[in-house]
Amino acid sequence: MADGVRFGCDPVSAQADLFRLYVGPGRRFSWDALADATGIPLSTLKSYGRDKAPSAMPFHAALRLIAVLPPEAGNMMLAPSGYRLAPIEPDDSSWHEVGCEASMLTFEILDAEKDGRVDHREDAMLKRRLRTFIAKAEGMLE
Repeated sequence: MADGVRFGCDPVSAQADLFRLYVGPGRRFSWDALADATGIPLSTLKSYGRDKAPSAMPFHAALRLIAVLPPEAGNMMLAPSGYRLAPIEPDDSSWHEVGCEASMLTFEILDAEKDGRVDHREDAMLKRRLRTFIAKAEGMLE
């Protein structure tokens, strides 16, 4: 492959970001709940999610996580490849849910910009909301 292709991105870094955003206190999943849901030992999960020098995740572990985590998290893991997840069977998202997600995204953008700038915390929040919106919208396209 030629230089500059998305595979040049560091997938292990994207993996660490995924754990930082979705797993731990105040996040969608606790470490214990994720270990129970995936069948991956807690110590192994924590080695994948370390901030400094995370262990590379094998394919079978990534598949288990994709099945449990929300679609936007799976899309984060696949981003270095230039592809996104698409369900084999369409999910049960409705146009109403997509509309609600779009309105929340619009509200959060306007709220973040009301002081004239978007700080790093607001930027992270907006990116999470956008990932959720994209996943819901893509679910409707299948």
